[in-house]
Amino acid sequence: MNQLLYLILGALDIIVILTVALKVFRFPLRPYLGSILIIAGSASLLSYLNRIVLHIQQWDLPAQHLLIIVMLRLLVKVRWHEAAAMTAVGALFLVLVVNLTFILLTPLQLFELSTIAKSTGADAYMLQAFTHAVCFLTSYILHRGRYGFTSIVIPTNNRVIAQKSSPLDKLIIGASIISSVLIVLAFNWVWRHHESVTIVVPIIAVALFMLIRLTYQKELQEA
Repeated sequence: MNQLLYLILGALDIIVILTVALKVFRFPLRPYLGSILIIAGSASLLSYLNRIVLHIQQWDLPAQHLLIIVMLRLLVKVRWHEAAAMTAVGALFLVLVVNLTFILLTPLQLFELSTIAKSTGADAYMLQAFTHAVCFLTSYILHRGRYGFTSIVIPTNNRVIAQKSSPLDKLIIGASIISSVLIVLAFNWVWRHHESVTIVVPIIAVALFMLIRLTYQKELQEA
């Protein structure tokens, strides 16, 4: 039962990342539901293999991150740097919400300090559920308010739209790579130092802000 819950909640993590990413860049969800489910299922199985079977937690996040980028490129048909930016934005937002939820609800004695580093257990599942609810609500607000960016062109006819990369595109992919590294470092830090989770929040928040700022500049450049 725990294994099934792990796989379901792991898939939900990826669905959250993709939903937030798509809504930030104002993509419609319905045409990509099949792709979202395929990516989520694949990433959840990969995570189960890394964490539960092979016990290589430190490699789980980089492996999942890379898989999402590759599958966004293949299934959603966005360009490589766009797939990297979408993945980074969604993942940074999820990590930020996880840590903020943990910090805000721990005084209510819903969680222990070790909860933030757990992969299984009732308290870990509860933390994930709260996090997913906040992320889905945010995605809904973005959708209803028509907020977000249009700097990534929605592919048509199931083909990648050929565009020449600009210097700003290169900055965005650089920021996406740095963000990915920060996510891995943040989780490894929290895994070893549960009491220092508050250090992670401003670092992740700044990385997310910088990436969104670059995306906004690209939108202004193309207006």
